[in-house]
Amino acid sequence: MDKLGLYFILFLALCYPLFLIYTLVTRTRSLIGKVQETRQDRDTSPVVYQHRLFKIQHPANWKVSEDEVKENIQFSRGGNSIKLNVFEGNLVPEAAFDSFVEINREVFNEPRESPLYSYGPYQGMGVVLQGIHKNFQSQSKERTATLKLFACTQEGICLGVRVGYLNDELEEIQPALTLMEDSLKLTPLQTPNAPS
Repeated sequence: MDKLGLYFILFLALCYPLFLIYTLVTRTRSLIGKVQETRQDRDTSPVVYQHRLFKIQHPANWKVSEDEVKENIQFSRGGNSIKLNVFEGNLVPEAAFDSFVEINREVFNEPRESPLYSYGPYQGMGVVLQGIHKNFQSQSKERTATLKLFACTQEGICLGVRVGYLNDELEEIQPALTLMEDSLKLTPLQTPNAPS
């Protein structure tokens, strides 16, 4: 065997254990990452989301999304979500709410409707829409969904709520929906002291 062949065999003999170590470390990291993701996915412990105008608790495994000005905040898990629209103001114009309901009504085939007068501790106007969701019509099993739309004004804060969930997942997510509805607290606006 020539010298070059011997060096090549020696090189492979040294690299093979390094390759095995690298593979073992890489797979171990991947496995640890998946275990952590699984733990986070199962973590339903309450987490407080603090906003300038409200505070709410949500399960740790629900995703939180905000717009740039933090007036639209969405808490979601899978196809289920609660979206809050919160801003300073004194009125929720009925015409705007009616058009919001109409837009959401269009995602259903002939939805059933019922009035909604409160969300958490707040009184206002709302509607519950239930029926076959158009996005799930082409599946082998038609899935029904529920949308709860609610709006109110409380102490200078306008609150809009859109709760959407798939009815066949309600039993699983009901504790999360209850946690968020029961923990929602609007923060009264601080008015500057008037000069004397």
